[in-house]
Amino acid sequence: MKPSFSKENLIELETQAIEDNNENFIQENEYSELQISTRLIKPDKSKISYQPSENELFAHNIKKYLNLKTSKSISIFLIFIFFLYHGYLNSFYGRNSCNLLLEQGYLRADDVWQPSGCMMHNYSIEDTNICFKYVKYFNGKNRFTFIGDARIRQVFKSFIGQFDPFFRFNDKNSKKIEKINKRKNNNQTKKLEKYEIEYSTDLNSECDEQNYFYSNSELNLEISFIWNPVIDEQFINFIKNHFYKERPNLMIIGMASHYINLNMTIKESINLFKQNLTSLINLFKSYDNNWRNKLKHSPIESIDDISWSWSEPSPIYWMLQDKLDEYKYYFNKTYNSQFTNDEIDEFNRVSKAILYNSPINTWSSSRLVSKNMYQDSIDGYLIGRKALKIDTQILLNLYCNSKMNYIDASCCSQPENITILQKIIFSVFIIIFFTTLLLYLCRFFFIRYLNHRINMFGPEISLTTSCKNATLYNSTHSLFSLFKALSKFAFYMFYFFACDRANYFMKENKHFSIITFLTPLIYVSIVGIFFQDKLPLAKVMNRYQTDELKGFMQIFILFYRLSGAEKNIFLYLTIRLFTGAYLFLSGYGHFMYFWNTSNFGITRFFEILFRLNFLPIMLCFTMNRMYQFYEFVPLITFWFVCIYLAMVMYPRVSENTAKENSNHYFYMLIKLVLLAGIVTFLNFSNNLFEKIFMARPWKFLFVNSEQVLNDWHKIWSTNCYSTIFGMIFALACCFLRKLNLIDDYENNLDLHENDNLEFREKRRDKFALSLKKKIILVLISLIGLFSSIFFVFSCKSKKECDIYIPYLMIVPVVSYFIVRNTLQILREKCSFIFSWIGKISLELYVCSYHIWLAADSSGILVLLPDYTVLNSIISIFMFLCISHELNKLTRHIGEYVFPNSNWKVCLKNFIIFCFLLLPIAIINGYF
Repeated sequence: MKPSFSKENLIELETQAIEDNNENFIQENEYSELQISTRLIKPDKSKISYQPSENELFAHNIKKYLNLKTSKSISIFLIFIFFLYHGYLNSFYGRNSCNLLLEQGYLRADDVWQPSGCMMHNYSIEDTNICFKYVKYFNGKNRFTFIGDARIRQVFKSFIGQFDPFFRFNDKNSKKIEKINKRKNNNQTKKLEKYEIEYSTDLNSECDEQNYFYSNSELNLEISFIWNPVIDEQFINFIKNHFYKERPNLMIIGMASHYINLNMTIKESINLFKQNLTSLINLFKSYDNNWRNKLKHSPIESIDDISWSWSEPSPIYWMLQDKLDEYKYYFNKTYNSQFTNDEIDEFNRVSKAILYNSPINTWSSSRLVSKNMYQDSIDGYLIGRKALKIDTQILLNLYCNSKMNYIDASCCSQPENITILQKIIFSVFIIIFFTTLLLYLCRFFFIRYLNHRINMFGPEISLTTSCKNATLYNSTHSLFSLFKALSKFAFYMFYFFACDRANYFMKENKHFSIITFLTPLIYVSIVGIFFQDKLPLAKVMNRYQTDELKGFMQIFILFYRLSGAEKNIFLYLTIRLFTGAYLFLSGYGHFMYFWNTSNFGITRFFEILFRLNFLPIMLCFTMNRMYQFYEFVPLITFWFVCIYLAMVMYPRVSENTAKENSNHYFYMLIKLVLLAGIVTFLNFSNNLFEKIFMARPWKFLFVNSEQVLNDWHKIWSTNCYSTIFGMIFALACCFLRKLNLIDDYENNLDLHENDNLEFREKRRDKFALSLKKKIILVLISLIGLFSSIFFVFSCKSKKECDIYIPYLMIVPVVSYFIVRNTLQILREKCSFIFSWIGKISLELYVCSYHIWLAADSSGILVLLPDYTVLNSIISIFMFLCISHELNKLTRHIGEYVFPNSNWKVCLKNFIIFCFLLLPIAIINGYF
């Protein structure tokens, strides 16, 4: 008896059959099951009566719910969750990253301070001078004022030493400047003594109670220290007299210890401190109101239209009191009176409560710094040298980041301005979203129309006979499938932009240590080795092996970039060798494809170009970066073009032609030698290299943001022979197979079950290497591997060793594959995790710039602050899922843009794409 189907089931099954006929991602077995259902075939009773075991049911449920599709859905869900979470953080704490710099942070294991959620640049003496000169260039002044007690004076000294380290501060020999500043207020005159300052890092001279002034005309710089350990009438008058007309760019105030030492109880001291601090806040509030009133009566029409340049109102910061080293402090006879950390904490608590929502900002991260470094203090009270250095860096980041826009400085910096091209790209993405929605609605109402037709004519009427619009539905579904993929791609582009171009998500600095690099690498390597299995087809240099090596190298590169290990020479040279190995495998793989298939058509050429460049080009438009920014993509694209031209060039050589004429091996070798000669000539002729790659039509593909070829020339020259070595190695493998010196039979006997035992033994004796020869070959290869490792460890200079890498990179790669394929136990095993990663290695490399790392790979993306390990796990999970999905979407979109069946469509679409790029190239001056 045939199973019964309702009208709704019939229309659903029929329409689903049409959809599955055009869907490229559906599995063949699922489609066959769907055809069986739509044709109403009787079910197999034997399968129905089969009762699976509990273990089989458990494994089936695991595969059903814990698969790649489910993981991608979870990653998309996490994207929305983190968007809401960080939206809440931005609305509650504000989007000003200065708050993260001044309020939160932690000390890393290598004594490096890390603000929670933003990147802090490490300012050198040169960077500091450049910052001040940049302000001077716009006719601005660098004014800084420090007011407080001995601790503030320490910060004042350390700040001067950051840009002028040769000054020494000698209180006894300081000379007064004859000039005296005068400020009038209520017919009273206040004199401010100025001193020439000689800088010193000696912290034992912190017992004077004088005001100091430092100036530097070359930097247009003025720095003042005002000794005022309490907020009294003199302090208030000083603010009135000196800060009404000339406000400093940065004012740091801090005090509390002298309040504690007053001849009164701690409660009375706190009450006095509250009153004085409240009066100071009211004073600054009145200045703000007076300043606004002054602007309202100015001839400017709107206050919002004012461009303040460098004369905007100065920020004022209250530095909380640092923690004491009570053991040193109590046994120090320098101080007459003593106080405790509990009393200091009470004053800090009162300060934060009163200063909340006032013109004075609270600088509490200095307190966290000293809390971790209080033992570095000399006498238990004064700030230690390490903490002073960090405090100075915080102040420089606070002042200079918004002006200098260093890529590794997100604290207090503004995001990049959106360009016209980015606005156009985002508009196109939005149009794609609405078009996809429109197509979805069309499909929805079309299915309802089909359902209505079935209700009218009955379920016996098939879909193709009852509705003449089946062809229209088919084409509509194909268009919807394309726009659905484009919409997903656009969604991820918006996520990329939010992660790395908008100050929406948090970022932190990279800090290298050998432990942070090796720990995740060893863990992932163990997992990869654990998940290995026997290959279904263990051919020499099979695809699983090459993908496995690509996957391991990509993991190594990712952790290398995550840990910021660029300064380690050993790891740097290892990465250079891995880059050359990747190009070696690229040359090998493309050569074997052209050799085995004889497919030299232009459709294959455009298909590979699209796969390599679609994601990077879209990121260039979305993220406003040059094509050369993703340096490995132009490199591998260039060498693929060279491979294609070498293979297409007359005479065309392939496996079929080589069988007919053995001389074709020699012809192919000549072509590769000619290619190597051209490359060598370019490598040693800088003028010719520059003329070729700086030519106008393609200049923008090879220059960096500074319009120079330095980056391209360096990476090209370091890997100029890697691809050619891979092609020569592939040709050698093909020639050895022809000579019957390489045979895949002994590792694939399961495919030859019908062969008798005598034939197998004769074949193995004829082609397989003897055990002695295998051992000798493996020993030679191991010598090559260890020699390469010795070379890397013995290098002491990057420049010197970069010269030898183009010639030596073939040794470890060939040695590895000889060991891998000579021994049968290694040849037939493969880590499928590494192989899976190797298949999406290009997407992993490109995506890591923006959604795993941050700030163009200069920092680390922080999705879950204050939970470092959990943040790393979630980031890696989302990073892998998004990279795999983008790989899948790129291939799917490529099937529509460059179809394999029609070279005319491919050429037409390529020309259209070039015309779309033409206006961009003209605007940027590339023609």
